[in-house]
Amino acid sequence: MQRLLEDCDTSLSNVQETSRQSLKELGQEAISQRYREYLNSLWELDQPSTDQEVSKHLGHADPNYFRPRRFELENKYGFIMECKARACSITGKMAKTFWFTDKGLEMIR
Repeated sequence: MQRLLEDCDTSLSNVQETSRQSLKELGQEAISQRYREYLNSLWELDQPSTDQEVSKHLGHADPNYFRPRRFELENKYGFIMECKARACSITGKMAKTFWFTDKGLEMIR
């Protein structure tokens, strides 16, 4: 786990505290189905993953199905963070990867 986090920017400076607090107060039931699908898929993939990898894991051909939720999970709620880019196992092209923040790990467990 520590090795994975070394490739990630763990700063949450752009996450609004009010958004994080509101979601914490509401609990897991506040997370939409697409949020849960994305988080569960990332957990099952067990490593920082690209949008394409998450989409394929969930049986969706188009990663745009999850991108808006991924953006919100990262920037609004602070559950995931951008990690080091690497070659995507689906496309072979360099792509951003995403993994859980400590807050995201608390939510998924």
